[in-house]
Amino acid sequence: MGQRPREMPDMTPSQRWKNWWYYHWRQLLLGAAVAAILAGILRTQLTQARPDCGVALVTAHPLASEEVAAIQAVLDGICPDVNGDGRGSVALNVIQIDFALDYGAEMDGGTRMVVTSNLDKLSADFYTRQSGIFLLEDPVGFQAAYEALEPGTIPWRDCPGAAEAALENCDGGALCFARRIAPTEEDRRALAGAAALWEELERRSEDG
Repeated sequence: MGQRPREMPDMTPSQRWKNWWYYHWRQLLLGAAVAAILAGILRTQLTQARPDCGVALVTAHPLASEEVAAIQAVLDGICPDVNGDGRGSVALNVIQIDFALDYGAEMDGGTRMVVTSNLDKLSADFYTRQSGIFLLEDPVGFQAAYEALEPGTIPWRDCPGAAEAALENCDGGALCFARRIAPTEEDRRALAGAAALWEELERRSEDG
């Protein structure tokens, strides 16, 4: 005859809890960790400013972080609230390209890597329609290289607050805004925020 199955003794509520915890504590901790990560992502999405448009800052020499922050603050103070989140915000894409440089000349490996990286960064900006406005130290050289700008520029110095932004690593007097061409309806939709910022720049330039 087979052996009778062993009957489990009755457990108290405390024993049942300890038994359940023994087998499930790992799943509970894992679930809590996942919930914390998801809550953090959601909190970031809800509190982080969503850019209303993109501006590419293109200079011949790298700018210090303080200089970039000063330019960012000026642009955020001008940018209209296009997406309705209650604040104007610009995604500033900082790119170092010297249009006076002969890119066909021989360069050391480090310099070539920096040059290639920044040229690729600008190409990606064009491809993804990230920036509808360019803040350029050399607009003539930029247009000669890419033919991507609408006619007309707006001097950086005409922006409210620009005079207080100390720029030592680029020619602030030469900096100017230029608008990217938008030949298709898809371009115009993607760059609608930049169009609103451009109108504000024109208005403030005329008022100044």
